[in-house]
Amino acid sequence: MSITQAIQQMLKPTLFEPKTKIFNEWTAHLSEPKQLNCKVKITGLTNDCLIIRSDACCPPSHMFQSKKGECRRADFLFISETLKKIVVVEFKCGSGGTKSSVIQQLKGSLCLSHLFGQVSFWFWNEPNFANTFEFQFVWLIKGVRKRGTNVQRKIRKSFLANNNPNNPLKIYCGKSVTFKELIS
Repeated sequence: MSITQAIQQMLKPTLFEPKTKIFNEWTAHLSEPKQLNCKVKITGLTNDCLIIRSDACCPPSHMFQSKKGECRRADFLFISETLKKIVVVEFKCGSGGTKSSVIQQLKGSLCLSHLFGQVSFWFWNEPNFANTFEFQFVWLIKGVRKRGTNVQRKIRKSFLANNNPNNPLKIYCGKSVTFKELIS
């Protein structure tokens, strides 16, 4: 059994975001439920890519006091067995929120993905994918800034890799973004 098959059997179906195949390309339409009209289309997904709505998972608030934000979650986990990547995405509209808040959410989803990896290893007899897959952290902001009359997507990369939740790749997007941009 593949890791993605084990995850699909392990988690409740309501936690997965649907993908659709349009002209031989897998796409997903993601939304921020707390904000109306905050939607983005992700194109170019791998065939086996799972999209988990990690903020819909129950926070461990019955155990933690959350003084450091340990009960927070980012919006989405993209798990691609083909690419051996887990992309943790926090999706914001407008100003994009504060960096410290986004980092807390990314860290919470990192811990959640490690929990999934441990459960897949101990209960499903599958490899602990969280230890072998590469993590990427993305702060996706919808609401492209205008500069004069030219409006375009702006991708700002730092000199450090985005494989640490303290240094996410910050992407300003319009209506759509490619999966390749999220994993770069």
